[in-house]
Amino acid sequence: MSKIPEKEIAQFGAHVTTNSTMIFISVTLFTFIITLNAELLRNNLLLSIQIILSIILFIHSNLARSRGIVSDSSLLNNFAKSCFKIGLVLFVNSMGILILELISKQLSLIFFISYLLIWGIYLLTIRRALRLKGNFGSELISFLIYLFLGLLVAFGVY
Repeated sequence: MSKIPEKEIAQFGAHVTTNSTMIFISVTLFTFIITLNAELLRNNLLLSIQIILSIILFIHSNLARSRGIVSDSSLLNNFAKSCFKIGLVLFVNSMGILILELISKQLSLIFFISYLLIWGIYLLTIRRALRLKGNFGSELISFLIYLFLGLLVAFGVY
């Protein structure tokens, strides 16, 4: 087993902290909805599924990151990144659907479109800043999940 540089250990720690925070936020949100308006989860299966899956994906991202610290495995690292990205998209979709259900369609559309625009700017900026080249495979998958399970729901397509 190779020696992992201190910088990478610190990055793993930061990722684990971020994942733990997202688990806490997701579980808290789910608990509040169950407590205050369980009917919302019964009536909106898409919302329920996305919140539950985001929790599961954040947990497994955290487990893979924690294990990655000791094993230095790129497979675990990629698994953790994928789980986190998809979990985050599902969580953001859940927030947009909650805005749609509890506040208004217009505000939900503003949320989804704003998030999409800022996300696009972020992706372009981070790629340029880090001089990243290559495919946008994971970003495309995240975008499609976001589009079909969030934005189109807000537009009332399904």
